[in-house]
Amino acid sequence: MAPFSGPECKAVVFSREKIEAMDNRFDDELQRHCHADIDKYCHAEEGERVLECLKNMKILRSLSPKCQKVSAFDEIVLERMREQAKDVRLNVGLLQACREEAEKYCPDDYKKINDPQYAKKTLEGVFVVCLRTQYANPRKSIHLKSSCKDEISKVILESEFDIHLDPVLYRACRSTITKHCANSVITRGGTFESVLECLKSDFLHGAIADTDCSRQISRRLQESLVDIHLDPVLHEACANDVQRLCHNVPPGQSRLIICLLDAMKSSSIVLTPNCKEKLTERNNLWNKAHQVCINSIC
Repeated sequence: MAPFSGPECKAVVFSREKIEAMDNRFDDELQRHCHADIDKYCHAEEGERVLECLKNMKILRSLSPKCQKVSAFDEIVLERMREQAKDVRLNVGLLQACREEAEKYCPDDYKKINDPQYAKKTLEGVFVVCLRTQYANPRKSIHLKSSCKDEISKVILESEFDIHLDPVLYRACRSTITKHCANSVITRGGTFESVLECLKSDFLHGAIADTDCSRQISRRLQESLVDIHLDPVLHEACANDVQRLCHNVPPGQSRLIICLLDAMKSSSIVLTPNCKEKLTERNNLWNKAHQVCINSIC
């Protein structure tokens, strides 16, 4: 029997996904696997907010084994997150929060939302990447509402847990991941940062030949520079130093990272060894990413 992958079948599936995204009660699989977690953690949420609630619990690693299965590829919540990453129309919260910004700063991508040509096709992440680029580009003085910034930050942070949640990066670096990172991921136990950390290491050492992959890694590094919380590995390494040295510095606009970099340069302040090592590595990565982005659009 032929696989159900023809354009008409894909269109029907995508139409169903849009309905499920608007109201998670219509998502039979999500309800079946996560019913107990929804009752326990998200009983006050309605519509698309149910999945948003479960996604927060996903980050907190509190979901039951039935809802959050051991195999990430079978995990129902992660599967829904991947679907959202591919098309902003499935991420109702982001679309509502950033509609004005998208219309103003990403007009070509925004038009696709209501274009009949794309009514039954996924946008493959391009819309969200445009918003992320606007959010992270220091050369553009654009204004984003706080609600839109919050949604974009959430998308960036979630994609740190699974590279598939950044479809454009994953597509650009898929062959590099296969060649360079498979052994690294296995060695490090397949933890959430394994693939991205492998790519960043190869990027730093000039081991990535694919220019599109290098450009997408540079974009990711520019995004993480906005706020230390968007780089979980660095944030974990420097959490105590931030609390000790930068406790009265507000987050955002690279302020906490600048505070740490200033402390690292100071002869009278000592960073913890783990923080100093990771911050030095990240600073080298940011400098390299900046050079890549000068020569191309990240």
